[in-house]
Amino acid sequence: MGQKPEKSPTWLSDYSSNIYSERGEDGVIKKILEILPANDKWCVEFGAWDGQQASNTCSLILDEGYSAVLIEGDKTRFAKLQKNFAPNKNAITINQFVGFNNEDNLDC
Repeated sequence: MGQKPEKSPTWLSDYSSNIYSERGEDGVIKKILEILPANDKWCVEFGAWDGQQASNTCSLILDEGYSAVLIEGDKTRFAKLQKNFAPNKNAITINQFVGFNNEDNLDC
């Protein structure tokens, strides 16, 4: 039997496309989710900004019916995030910086 050709380490970049993302992440994430087994349709975005600009999860939430946790530390950006996702009951918005200290980590 012949050997199976190896994929390039950057093969996922062939699927790059932007809907809301900044550098092709929308297409890459879509391809990864096609390959993975069934999932629970939840996503999380840290530094969510307004939930749309340069977002890696907005397309999943609005177009694919995902539920989401959207975290934004900046109060002004968080106000826009809340406004954009107030009508969406599947999006939980949190105004918090996440770090590595006991006060702000995810290990509480």
